[in-house]
Amino acid sequence: MRVRFDRGTPAIKTIATRPPVTMSTRWRRREFFAIFAAYGFAVVQPVLSVFGKSPDAFIFRRADSVDIVAFAFVVTLAVPVAFWIVEVLVALPFPRVARAVHLGGIAAFVGLWTIQVIGDATDVRTDHQ
Repeated sequence: MRVRFDRGTPAIKTIATRPPVTMSTRWRRREFFAIFAAYGFAVVQPVLSVFGKSPDAFIFRRADSVDIVAFAFVVTLAVPVAFWIVEVLVALPFPRVARAVHLGGIAAFVGLWTIQVIGDATDVRTDHQ
């Protein structure tokens, strides 16, 4: 709350001001885990499932265990961390826009997941073979 003194008026006028919109560390952590979970369902699980059932790409490239673990970490963490960093950078000058970016990303990941679920439920193939 801010107090303002007007000239010529003996009374004190009080102007209610909103606190600035900020994103707490807890909120940012929660947003990261939401992105991580949505991306995991939409992208990571299907990709790792395909490579787990058919490890031919790893065999062809003569990948050792370190390469396979590095691949799993990159597939699992690269996009969620990059997306979260973009959100945090947008949130510095524009906290409300960052919320819209977050919701848009979550909606995109949920949309991808929904397409997969509908495809599996209806046995529709998208691999064009």
